[in-house]
Amino acid sequence: MPKPKIPNKLNTKPKPAKAEEAEEKVDSSKLPLVSVIDDKVTLDRCIQLLKEADKLKARSDDDGARLKEIREELGSYAAAFDLPGMRYGNMALVYSGERSNKRLSVELLIENGVSPEVIAQSYKETKPFTDIRLLRTNN
Repeated sequence: MPKPKIPNKLNTKPKPAKAEEAEEKVDSSKLPLVSVIDDKVTLDRCIQLLKEADKLKARSDDDGARLKEIREELGSYAAAFDLPGMRYGNMALVYSGERSNKRLSVELLIENGVSPEVIAQSYKETKPFTDIRLLRTNN
């Protein structure tokens, strides 16, 4: 099978997305159809990969939902028997009970006297990363 043609611009380091762009929800109906790729080999490969990804994503979503059910049921057994967890074979469950995590609150910082300007000046950019997601469109 011939190797797909990859344009030079895809072999370069991607430009980091602006923070506000990366956080937006993507309306997949506004993305271009794969048919805009004018190289037949690349087009066929992209279609093949998207079809495979669709099957894997569907299975992953189903598996993830079932794993959540299993986790919750096992957690209820661990709680009922006052266990910190349980294990069998290669699988283990760690049960920590109800808990919460602390997070820094901008609202509380302002209430406690930190000015919005100081808060705005205190944000630091993260290391750039490439944002690539596979979405099921459910068409």
